[in-house]
Amino acid sequence: MKKLSYVFLTLLLITVISCKKEIEQKTDKLNLNITGIEKSFDKENIIDYDTPVNNEQKINEEPKEFSEKYWNSNFGYLFPVDNITLTELQLCSWQRNNTILLFSEEGNYAKMGRDGRDFGKYTLKDNKVYFYPPVNLIIFTEENSIEYLQYSNTMYFEGSPVLINDDETVVFTSNNPEKAELGETVKLHKHYCKKIWGKTEINENNVLYSQPDISSLNMFKDSYYGKKSTEAKTVKLAKTQIDDVVWYYLLIDFTKEEPTDGGGPFFEGWLPEEYLD
Repeated sequence: MKKLSYVFLTLLLITVISCKKEIEQKTDKLNLNITGIEKSFDKENIIDYDTPVNNEQKINEEPKEFSEKYWNSNFGYLFPVDNITLTELQLCSWQRNNTILLFSEEGNYAKMGRDGRDFGKYTLKDNKVYFYPPVNLIIFTEENSIEYLQYSNTMYFEGSPVLINDDETVVFTSNNPEKAELGETVKLHKHYCKKIWGKTEINENNVLYSQPDISSLNMFKDSYYGKKSTEAKTVKLAKTQIDDVVWYYLLIDFTKEEPTDGGGPFFEGWLPEEYLD
């Protein structure tokens, strides 16, 4: 009788161990399937805005969400927040002169200007918007590739909030930005300035600096309009002082002074006080 009991207990133990192994195998298989589903879902259905997109994902054809947008398709409004979210970035258009940037929910960007339209992918991380491929923009008459723009709610000369490059020579404002009043402090080309307005005259040709620094680019050197800058209508837009030198940010208008060529352009740049009457 004892022998039969021993055999029965042995068979029962074998059965329990076998069932346990089968359950563990099924559980492992289930976990593997669930993980596979999660990976597939993440890969196919979620845009990972924290992971840089490579240039292989650049867009050669116009995304359908931009099919009815143009360089003047301004829309929306964004209050100057401290940290921007994807939703807030997409709320409005962003403008610099005659160029706008649009950001879609599909992860595409559009740069639209009078000279053409470019498309690509973008990501947002730590208040920086990364472009893939980089955005090409004209800065002081030269084309530059911009890999990213930084979001800021600081009050710039152009307004707030803004998307700016590292040296702050590229400033895209949100549509209908907040604006400073005359006499208030604004930031311009990394310098804090007083926003002003007043007519003036330039007393020397061929000089207009891109920054409040005589070592910066002289945009009027050996140029057609530089030779005529003393004849242009000029307005002071901002004022700052650096190392005891007073600098003015100017708007120089040739549009009514050049009838021989159909009207000249506007220029904006810096001059020390000594160059102005």
